[in-house]
Amino acid sequence: MKKMLCALAVAGLTLASSAKAAVFDYSYTYHDGTKVSGSFTGDLNGTSIYNLSNISVLENGASIWGGTFYLHGFTPDEAGYSQGGAFVSLIPSLNSFAFTSSPDVNVGPLPAFFDYGEPGPGGPASHLGINGSVVVFDRPDNNSNFSIVARSTGGTANGEVPEPHIVLLFGAALAGLALTRKAGKN
Repeated sequence: MKKMLCALAVAGLTLASSAKAAVFDYSYTYHDGTKVSGSFTGDLNGTSIYNLSNISVLENGASIWGGTFYLHGFTPDEAGYSQGGAFVSLIPSLNSFAFTSSPDVNVGPLPAFFDYGEPGPGGPASHLGINGSVVVFDRPDNNSNFSIVARSTGGTANGEVPEPHIVLLFGAALAGLALTRKAGKN
């Protein structure tokens, strides 16, 4: 019985702390006042966001591309885009990604793209491209004009109310720990 209670407690705590699916809103304001914003769906784990889908990119509130956007890696002042290596985080200085209108970054010119990246010899950079050309280029100042926030989640990010099954799992874990402790005293 004691082993079963311990297993229940561990399972409950593990499931309660797993990645949470969420919808995120992001925005970046260039020095010339152009604002890029949009949203995407992803899995939040700590401050990192994985498995992005449903990506939208808007310039001053208008869509820049009627099709699907794809996630790629981005390294400013080096090779540019890569098929892998994208990193998206709630912490702006850790980001290195490109949202492009093509699943293959080696095909060009890309009809539409937005990229944002911190790594690179020249520091951070961001580009907005429409119809195959760069419309706006910027070097962000201390990442103060870029943000990603969770709009809705399946968990407790940004003060959201926990899902009922998470509360039940957490309660079962606590009950299992309490019963295990009580059984150990007898």
